[in-house]
Amino acid sequence: MYPQPVEPIRAARGPSRVPSNPQRGPAVTNRVPGPDSRHGPDGRKTVMMIEDNEDSRLILTALLRNSYELVECSSGVQALQVLRGVRPDLILMDISLPEMDGVETLSRIRADKNLKEIPVIALTAHAMAGDRDLHLKAGFNDYISKPVVDEKVLLSAIQEQIEKGPSSGSPRSG
Repeated sequence: MYPQPVEPIRAARGPSRVPSNPQRGPAVTNRVPGPDSRHGPDGRKTVMMIEDNEDSRLILTALLRNSYELVECSSGVQALQVLRGVRPDLILMDISLPEMDGVETLSRIRADKNLKEIPVIALTAHAMAGDRDLHLKAGFNDYISKPVVDEKVLLSAIQEQIEKGPSSGSPRSG
């Protein structure tokens, strides 16, 4: 069951938040492109962050807000709903999410003809041997472990996937 609809809005200055469910926190951080646009109002690329941990969202926002328009979701269910009206250039997705984990959320994104080409990077604390290969085989375009120790690794991965354009199904090597 999906939560109440979340309508992304534009904010002239700085991010504002629109909660879809007060118990789960903010669903969308705004300065968000409209449904007919892949980019924000100032032409910047759009990154959707799907992360249930508020501290992780704050860190990611601090790292990315000067370079990208950001859409923020706290669960896979919220993300799927928001994706009905917003098409980001890239998705950063945690694996351990409430309601629906990141692998299932990715599966639903890849099954949707309008969304399947969006590059998706797994951003997760699952950093055991073999996890990277497991997530790449599941269909993620790249994999970055948390906590993000070197922001250059994150920014480089995002830039690389956005430059590649729509997902070709071939993840970054390494």
